Amino acid sequence: MLTEIMSNELAEKVFHTNTPAAILFSSTYCGTCKKVTARIETIAGGYGKINFFKLDVTKNPQDLAQYQILHIPTLVFFKGHDELDRMNGDITEDKIKEGLNKLI
Repeated sequence: MLTEIMSNELAEKVFHTNTPAAILFSSTYCGTCKKVTARIETIAGGYGKINFFKLDVTKNPQDLAQYQILHIPTLVFFKGHDELDRMNGDITEDKIKEGLNKLI
């Protein structure tokens, strides 16, 4: 399950924890974002040691530049402060699993 997160929560919930995280940068107005969200929610249960977050760039526009988000949806995989991978666009379930497997 994707938990909605705001910019000011990233440090506490992602960067200052030992639990790996997948963050979907998306927008409520983006049709492709909704498809990717559904795919992530379908497979998230099989990755219990990873936190899944969704950050709405419409509500957090400063994050576009800070995290170099050029397209939405963009899925970014973090271990602490370290970005391990990112992908964007209409991401398939297989590609999502490939990124998640880098976290475990």
